Amino acid sequence: MTTGDGDAAGRLFPEDLDGVDPVAAVMLADACRSIAAYPELVVVGALFTAAERVSGGWQIVCPCDPLPQGARELLADHLDDRASLADGPSRQELREAARTLRAEPADELSAGGRRFRIVRIEQLVRTGPDGPEPPRPTDLDPHPADRRVLP
Repeated sequence: MTTGDGDAAGRLFPEDLDGVDPVAAVMLADACRSIAAYPELVVVGALFTAAERVSGGWQIVCPCDPLPQGARELLADHLDDRASLADGPSRQELREAARTLRAEPADELSAGGRRFRIVRIEQLVRTGPDGPEPPRPTDLDPHPADRRVLP
């Protein structure tokens, strides 16, 4: 995949990371601490989403769903949105692909000059002696909105 999160036991990081990107180096160090503190992996089930073939790999284009058909319907909505911005034969191809996804279990299709696939994502939870891993300091976690009532 060309996008995604996680450490995959550190395999997604280049060897010379600290010389390339200092922020990524901090994330690598955080991932290494996580591997040591939470060494066990527990499979918790699959999710499904849609990916588009892009230069150099695949890119996720829709949110995840617990069912393959849910991912197909999300991709169909995505294609309908693209069709509304397209014109000519591309618009018709995208709309037809969306209809196909809603009507049958199509896991791969091409439309509007693009290639799409429904993909399976395995979910894993890291665990250690004190239980499941909590959020890491480097995880994106925006502060909640200020909900104070103004006088």
